[in-house]
Amino acid sequence: MTIYWLLFGYAAIMALAYPVDTGRHPAGMGRSFALIAFVLFYVLIGALRHETGGDWETYQGMYSDMQSDTLSYALTATDPMFGALNWISAQFGLGIYLVNGVCCLILGTGTVLAATRMREPWLAILIAVPYLLIVVGMGYVRQGAAIGLMLMALAQLDRSRPLVTIIYLILATGFHSSAALISPLFAWSLVSKNKLLAVVLMIVGSLAFSIVLAPRLDTFEAGYLDAEYDSGGAAARILMSVVPSVLVLARWR
Repeated sequence: MTIYWLLFGYAAIMALAYPVDTGRHPAGMGRSFALIAFVLFYVLIGALRHETGGDWETYQGMYSDMQSDTLSYALTATDPMFGALNWISAQFGLGIYLVNGVCCLILGTGTVLAATRMREPWLAILIAVPYLLIVVGMGYVRQGAAIGLMLMALAQLDRSRPLVTIIYLILATGFHSSAALISPLFAWSLVSKNKLLAVVLMIVGSLAFSIVLAPRLDTFEAGYLDAEYDSGGAAARILMSVVPSVLVLARWR
């Protein structure tokens, strides 16, 4: 658990060192280096962990299943982007560790890119550490990668780059088909910027839902709605939120 507290502490210290981004001054080299170092630190933790995380056995089983088979099988055995990543890792003999590292890299990068669009980037990153980065990113790596790509899409949408936004959303659906559900929200945001691309996104989202997601709804019900989960680290993550919450209540003005 110490390593998770170090990740949280790093973000907390940076939140104090770089408290507010007013937008009047470009990000300095020091802050940029700190952001890159944070992502690398997170990727190392995620890539080198062993037998930890809510879906470790599930993902290890997926990797073993695709390890000795063809790329075409890997693309259809699970979500295509995640299957391809497992197959590539198997070809280099890097096991599930490369898969976990790449997924953490995507989520960490997406979190940082989205955070830098906010007034207090490091505060946003700090808030993301206990659950999004630790629980989701290191326990449900497919979903984590999809969320990371959706955050990248959100960051590009804010910069009026609709085509890049759509590409990120398609990649997100490739990692976890449930990402198709978010397409209507992005399409609604794109209407005022580019009506044609908004229509394209709605069509792509509808096709992804019909072809990829709809046939797997029974699997989602059994795997998520009917499943019972237990988290041994819940107390520590709650404590990460309780301490700052108490400080806010004590110093609310």
